[in-house]
Amino acid sequence: MKLLSIFLFLTLFSFCFAHWETAIYSSDEWKYFVGISEPAANWKDVSFDDSIWETGIGGIGYGDEDDETIIEPTISLYLRKTFLISDLTKLQRALLHADYDDGFIAYLNGFEICRTDNLGEAGSFIPFDQVTSYDHEAQMYNGELPDCNSIYSSQMQSIFQDGDNVLAIQIHNVDISSSDLSSIFFLSFDVEDNYSFFGPVPEWFYTPFQFESSHLPIVIIDTFGQEIPDSSRITAFMGVIDNGEFNQITDPFNNYDGFVSIETRGSSSQSFPKKQYAFETQDENGENLNVPLMGLPSENDWILYAPYSDKSLIRNVLAYKLARESGRYASRHRFCELVLNGDYKGLYVLFEKIKRDDNRVDISEIGPEDISGDALTGGYIIKIDKLTGDNNDGWNSEPYFPDDFEIFYQYHYPRPDEIVQEQRDYIMNYFSEFETMMAAENYNDPETGYYDHIDFNSFIHFIIINELTNNVDSCRLSTFMYKDRDSIDGRLALGPVWDFNLGFGNADYLEGWETEGWEIEYNPHHKAFWMRRVWADSTFRESFNMQWNLLRETIFSDNDLNNIIDSLVAEIGDAQERNFSRWQILDEYVWPNPYIGGTYENEITYLKDWIQDRVDWMDTQTIIDSIPEYPMNLVINEFMASNQTTIADPEGEYDDWIEIYNTSNEPVDISGFYLTDDLSDLTCWQIPSEYPDSTTIEPHGFLLLWADRDCEDGILHLNFKLSADGEQIGLIAPNGFTIIDSLTFGEQSTDISFGRSNDGDSLWQFFETPTPGSSNNSDSYDDFTIDKKPFELYRNYPNPFQKTTTISFSVTQTSRFVTLEIYNIKGQKVKTLDILECSNRVTAASTQLMHSIDWNG
Repeated sequence: MKLLSIFLFLTLFSFCFAHWETAIYSSDEWKYFVGISEPAANWKDVSFDDSIWETGIGGIGYGDEDDETIIEPTISLYLRKTFLISDLTKLQRALLHADYDDGFIAYLNGFEICRTDNLGEAGSFIPFDQVTSYDHEAQMYNGELPDCNSIYSSQMQSIFQDGDNVLAIQIHNVDISSSDLSSIFFLSFDVEDNYSFFGPVPEWFYTPFQFESSHLPIVIIDTFGQEIPDSSRITAFMGVIDNGEFNQITDPFNNYDGFVSIETRGSSSQSFPKKQYAFETQDENGENLNVPLMGLPSENDWILYAPYSDKSLIRNVLAYKLARESGRYASRHRFCELVLNGDYKGLYVLFEKIKRDDNRVDISEIGPEDISGDALTGGYIIKIDKLTGDNNDGWNSEPYFPDDFEIFYQYHYPRPDEIVQEQRDYIMNYFSEFETMMAAENYNDPETGYYDHIDFNSFIHFIIINELTNNVDSCRLSTFMYKDRDSIDGRLALGPVWDFNLGFGNADYLEGWETEGWEIEYNPHHKAFWMRRVWADSTFRESFNMQWNLLRETIFSDNDLNNIIDSLVAEIGDAQERNFSRWQILDEYVWPNPYIGGTYENEITYLKDWIQDRVDWMDTQTIIDSIPEYPMNLVINEFMASNQTTIADPEGEYDDWIEIYNTSNEPVDISGFYLTDDLSDLTCWQIPSEYPDSTTIEPHGFLLLWADRDCEDGILHLNFKLSADGEQIGLIAPNGFTIIDSLTFGEQSTDISFGRSNDGDSLWQFFETPTPGSSNNSDSYDDFTIDKKPFELYRNYPNPFQKTTTISFSVTQTSRFVTLEIYNIKGQKVKTLDILECSNRVTAASTQLMHSIDWNG
């Protein structure tokens, strides 16, 4: 039901106690008019003379065997019931309970308070002979409760009056041949204590949860009376209110206001009363519509996750955030509060659905025409998971070892109904060859083994997150993997990580509550056997241990983990109180809770304590002698993001380029290092290790790499291009974590490079005469005009970085004094840096220059 009153909620500031009384019962005498013609225009008003109307006991209707006054079949029925209010100031709010068949519009003193979706838009005139757009069955004769419609304090003075009042209702049928029509209505008031004006409430009486405002975005969904199914989707309306710090349910929709196709999702969570939903944003024609919901990157496929058994409300968000902070993509989030068909549903989390997209799983797009050559080799997303929903397909992989279970690989992208046979055959053969290699005795041979066939860092990150959480579903359910085109990066990558509501000690089976023991070693035959083989490889375990220790020194440190949890709890704020008022489960067992805290604060304490015990145990299992230091004598020295005529690559193409400079007196082989144009994806492209002659930079020498997204042209051709609109560049150590050098740059001009004023210098400038592969010289700068922002401070992102890091910024005005203030993740000021002699070394025409300082904490 669409309630007009849902758009009129305001925060209540009344502190007096109250109780409920009923002013109008269905069993009262009502005035009624069978809709054989249009009633008088003022039939809804108090002043209307209804003496010629019929009188009958409600409910009035036919066909359900609970009608007290039976009438002949009709399209419409009009009702009136007058009542007296002695002192309106003692009434705080009102409820209209309605049991009806098939639709109705209700008025109080001529003011429309609510109508069902099957009778047009609010405020529109509905003639006596109009049928409803769909049917609705009455509920009470089947032992269920009537619908509940709220009238809040802000409306009371404008709708009601001291003295005579009238409730007027028009009921409409779906068809004249319909077998029934029902009209059962009750009007009740929230009355200030020490006063009594009406009668007792019915035994079944209930009040809806009162939700009026939030600091989080508010999502309102209206399904037009339809149930949301768990397979085929339905079309619904969705509005999003996202004003920033304070949102009221009365505010206009300002983030989204349109249609969605929606279904329930999940497997075991389907049994919970708080449902999860998957939806697509769509235009008025039912076509997918990419939108940036709540500030997340634009797309059309989304998840509304409903934390229920996870009483901390943050387990999934925490796991995904840790994955992103450590350099891998995982779904971004926004906490929000949901109202579905007028019913407050509690705290929800908007997540990005796992999908091929430039802002999600960034692999090549593949279409039905891509059936040969390099185009056939990617990209693909495959998952190991339960079979839920309708659109499922894949293939079984027979066990390679005794006692192992079959692996069922499911197509995720392309979707089962879109992937063509050639692509099915290719990806099945790819996995078959991979499994054959992993089952071989020499699977970890340094020369011929699996090392060049998997994205090593993706496997390490995936296992780290699943082990940190002791995820009971790890490697057997909710396990995603992907493969890009061979020309870009044809290795098998694990991830993105997904579904941790049973992690962090929130499962009372499969030892999910334990803080000791490797999850990957528990019931190993239930998991993909090649995960067991990777874990058994000493080379992998050494790298795993190294990465874990690096993380524990930075973003997985005790303080940082607790700070992240605190920040997420602060982000939720008092929404958790409303959520647990709606779902009163804090002191109840919800499958599969091993711990029942009784309060939200206890749930967060349990989560923190469990994580502390878990990381302490993992520390004892991953001891290493030392963490290697990587050379910090490599810098990004110069680049060009729009090359049309400056310099051609060996194939004669004018590609974007990046120049790396070795500031040291020793040669440096940078094979195995990573380059990226996105500092949230630190392992975007790895410099090949097969040709050290091509990847070794001589002392004070240069290496030129072509950012052309065309790796087939050679080992120095990257799998990304640079954007002339501005983006990021990062040089990352072989561990996939440590940022050797990085920068965020603004808009660039064609055939003009941006580089350090002198090789390795901390000052940057534009060069009209670029110097790719040779020394920069500030004297080579010529005048030209570029429109830039007044200043920009570039975030030192992401963690972790080396103990000494470089902070970059740019200004447009000559200045001898600049102050930088450094804040931690909690918004606390850590350091104030005063920088002298910050004058630009460019002409006034160009106006902007990048600066950087070294900070050692």
